[in-house]
Amino acid sequence: MVRIKKRVAALLIAVVLMGLLPMVKAFADDTDKATWENTASNVEVEPENPENGTIVFVVTTMPEEALNRSVKAAVSYGPAYETLKAATMSGLNSYVDSVELEPGKYYCSYFVSNDPAMDYPVEARDNMYLIEVKPGSCTVVYLDVSGVSFYESITGKHRYYDKEETVETEEGFDTSTTGQIGCWLTVPKTFDLTVQAYIQNLFTGDLVTLDIYAANDYAAVASNVVAGRYKVVGIRVVAENEDRYTVKCEQETLTTKDIEGFHLTIIDNENPETEMVTPSRDNNATVQEANKINEQKPDENTAEEVKPAPTPTSEPEMEEEVQEKHPNIISVLAVVILASFVVAGAIFTYLWVAHKEE
Repeated sequence: MVRIKKRVAALLIAVVLMGLLPMVKAFADDTDKATWENTASNVEVEPENPENGTIVFVVTTMPEEALNRSVKAAVSYGPAYETLKAATMSGLNSYVDSVELEPGKYYCSYFVSNDPAMDYPVEARDNMYLIEVKPGSCTVVYLDVSGVSFYESITGKHRYYDKEETVETEEGFDTSTTGQIGCWLTVPKTFDLTVQAYIQNLFTGDLVTLDIYAANDYAAVASNVVAGRYKVVGIRVVAENEDRYTVKCEQETLTTKDIEGFHLTIIDNENPETEMVTPSRDNNATVQEANKINEQKPDENTAEEVKPAPTPTSEPEMEEEVQEKHPNIISVLAVVILASFVVAGAIFTYLWVAHKEE
């Protein structure tokens, strides 16, 4: 009877250890960041002049939140020399570009555009920073863009936002469905900088990053995001002196059922009297016409003032940000390692009990 009890205890311990696996996997999945992978093929480029050689730069992976940026490659004789040739990889060329060079040894450096703080470090595979070009040669350099900044990897915190604790999902929301969330800005008339808004789903913890700039009339929307209640947890004005600007958010939280979007106001502390504009509204012809009607003075001979109602307008179409999850190799390895420990623990427990019985 004692032997049976000990075997049952050993089996129960093994079952408990195995039960930890789903928890670890859930944690790994929660920490994954959506990653884009390049599927471009046949990237080799022959030099126009057979006496020269080419270097082809291919961005193989990068965070999907950074897909609206470009990756730069600068070629020179060394770190202290001026750039001889430059390549730009973006969505317009499938993140593949090349340069043609005379035979020689060249130094290459890589970086993401508009990223002075190195929030998206770029790494060349096989340590391809010093490259020798030969007549007729074609050297392909594969680049990986990381979504973890140097600051984040050292401190464990993001530089520009602080995530909120998640809350219980409200009735009427299904986090397995999707919706959209957006932002629109009121800015000083002379403002011409990029604003980054970090918006968190309070139900799931998912984070959305929106890049808002003059080209999209300072309004942006992320579609196909997890349904739920969202909060702006960080706002950054991309400038040399970011402290010059104060940002205010009109709404505390919004849900994917709210189509208006977060309204942010950018205040220039050095020029607080500057005229303020709302480009996404001011540049909308329908809204402008409605404002003209509302501003018309009533006819003195009219007994009653009649104010035509403005025509409802929909939000301007804006750039989409895809929020898809892809498996993370680190997370997979973590699960495999833990599984090995669990199996080893179960075997050790069983052998220990059997030894005691003897």
